[in-house]
Amino acid sequence: MAASQTPAAVTAIISVLNFDSDVIDLPERFLYALSTVPYPDKTIIRKIVELVKQGTKSEKLFETLLLTLGSLTKTHYLQNKLNDEVKLVLSLLETKLSDCKADVCKLWYIRALRNTAAPSSLSTLTNHISFGGKVASEALRAIKALPTEAVTDDVKAVLLQVYLERKIKHDSSARILAAEILLDNFASVSLLETLLLSMTNSSVEVNTYVIQKIKENALTDNAFRTIVRNALSMLHVGNYNVLAQGGSSTAFTHLLAGDDYLNATYGLHMEMIGDGILKRSDFDIGMAFSDGSLNLFTVGLFAGGLGSFAGDNNANDDEEMTAGIEISVLGVGLRPYTLFTGQGELMGHVWSGTGSEPTPIFQGNFLLHDHRQTVYLQNGLVLQLSVLGCLSFDMTGSIQTSLWNRNAHTVINNKAAVVIQSMARIESTFVNSHIGVNAGTEAALNFVTDLEFAESPFKMCTQMQQPSLTIRRVVSKVENIPGSKHKLRRTKRLLETVPGKSFALHKKNSDLCSVMLRPH
Repeated sequence: MAASQTPAAVTAIISVLNFDSDVIDLPERFLYALSTVPYPDKTIIRKIVELVKQGTKSEKLFETLLLTLGSLTKTHYLQNKLNDEVKLVLSLLETKLSDCKADVCKLWYIRALRNTAAPSSLSTLTNHISFGGKVASEALRAIKALPTEAVTDDVKAVLLQVYLERKIKHDSSARILAAEILLDNFASVSLLETLLLSMTNSSVEVNTYVIQKIKENALTDNAFRTIVRNALSMLHVGNYNVLAQGGSSTAFTHLLAGDDYLNATYGLHMEMIGDGILKRSDFDIGMAFSDGSLNLFTVGLFAGGLGSFAGDNNANDDEEMTAGIEISVLGVGLRPYTLFTGQGELMGHVWSGTGSEPTPIFQGNFLLHDHRQTVYLQNGLVLQLSVLGCLSFDMTGSIQTSLWNRNAHTVINNKAAVVIQSMARIESTFVNSHIGVNAGTEAALNFVTDLEFAESPFKMCTQMQQPSLTIRRVVSKVENIPGSKHKLRRTKRLLETVPGKSFALHKKNSDLCSVMLRPH
């Protein structure tokens, strides 16, 4: 119903679903599917605005409503620019944000603004950086999601203040986000000099991440590589004292597959703290074209306050224990999934073993393609092109923790099924002809992480595994001439098997895996 993208269908499904209940599975699945449609009508946006104004009984469903409204507004804005509907939504979100008193309320609306990716929200987001903490980090993520040309020079000074902590002390994640935005939008020799020289009196893990980010950008951008060479040619910058950071954080992007038209890439950005404790990681798969790029999905893990649980005496006990997962599909950020909050809830999971069996984390169906095009050929014939694609996604996770052996084993399984139907059709008074291609596959990508925290520094090994998969294609050609017996039908079936494999991550991970997985 959501993929139909018609006001009548959306109105009908909204009238059937109960948005004022504690049972949110069906309404949330509907909103997930609606958030990625390529042609949202203004009537649909107004319907979601009405639901937001009415409110919901469940805070989780209300946040999903806001995120869906943001993503629909972004898509509508790209097609219709700043019309009345877009202005209405942006005004609503920014007004509600200014009325928020609690941080959790501010996070809802900032995430919604991140999904809109509206340049006009830059000033509002920049102002919320001064709040510090999680609010500042989320505001920086929203700024990072804006188009490159929207991030103006006025923001540069604010970002430098965050990274260098000139006014207030910021969370390490906020400092890393500020550095990423600076490197992506304002790269220069003087900027690199400032960032690198600040590493002599800064966090080792933040320093390590920033250096890895510089290396990542230099591998994919020739202009950035020249800037790095010029900066490192200065002796007070390009030396061992600055560059030899001993942290475990990493940032890289590698090629997954490619041809003459596009490249598929996978990237891992991981921030560590203390003696090898994960604070945040983002794994993403994207596609790069000659004129742009597309983020297919991102899986982010976040954790806090786990140092004392793992036996780190230097941990910050003021931070509440928490962990969760953040997912984005086709560039649309979804509601964070919290695994636990607080030591009591964590210990309850450990003693009861509630996470030892595969547990559903996220499930949804998404419209990948919905494209129609008419091409007028030189010979006078009219060619009709159509492409329709669907993605079904299922994520499950499990964790086994032993307090006696001080180790943990986690498995996150990501399964996806993709079906794409395309057709080229010529219809005229004397001949009907069409060629259709149906393609589909079921793929999986699994993350297996082993953690040993019996002694310091902690050891962590992450494996990324892709089981073998089969791509099925059916090519059919149909041709007939009206008024005659001429009929032609040809069908060709193709099967392509892609063998399973494990993907290389960063070198330190490989070294730890070779030690931890070595047979005893």
